[in-house]
Amino acid sequence: MPFDYLFQVALIGDSSVGKSALMKRIAHNTFDEGGTTTLGVDFCMRTVKLEGGKVAKVKICDTAGQERFRALTRTFYKRADAIMLVYDITDKESFENLTTWIRDVHEHAPQSVQVVIVGNKADLSNSRAIPRADAKYFAAELGLSAVELSAKSSKNVEETFLTIVKEIARKAERDEELVRKSDREKLVRRSEPAKKRDKVYAPSEMILLGEKTGKSTSSSCCY
Repeated sequence: MPFDYLFQVALIGDSSVGKSALMKRIAHNTFDEGGTTTLGVDFCMRTVKLEGGKVAKVKICDTAGQERFRALTRTFYKRADAIMLVYDITDKESFENLTTWIRDVHEHAPQSVQVVIVGNKADLSNSRAIPRADAKYFAAELGLSAVELSAKSSKNVEETFLTIVKEIARKAERDEELVRKSDREKLVRRSEPAKKRDKVYAPSEMILLGEKTGKSTSSSCCY
């Protein structure tokens, strides 16, 4: 299918928070109970129809959470349009490690990247270790948004993903409009004819000019 935009969304966070399951739920609407640990980077593609009839193709990158793969995974979210920073709501350590991941994002991802704090495994709410209010406060302090979802039950997955993609698309459209506006202004400047302006002399300058040329600068009136 032809597409208008190509976006990249990276899933980052600790190992075992459910990034691979979340990627598969987003891309294929499936869930694998016996999920495997990602080695390096894995990715899936998803096509999204946008408002106005435009189409976006989205590359969803599942990055490994282990430290030994960090250098490799950074190369992927360096090119990301959005980052889903995932933690497990039943795992306090995965939430506390968000600070390290945020630092990594600030150092290596584009300044304009959209970041969303994502609490996975909302289906295990009875076993939660992180109150929802704590996640929202943490995100608000960083100027980010926070959501909870479940890759297993699919709760809030589609809504979150589509919201992210639509926001990326709106930004892309704003950037395109700025480029078009700049191009129009350049075209107008190039099409304007160069205007030759005759110098206007003050009366005192006209007298001096007449003296230099030997010609009278006065009008041909009779006295």
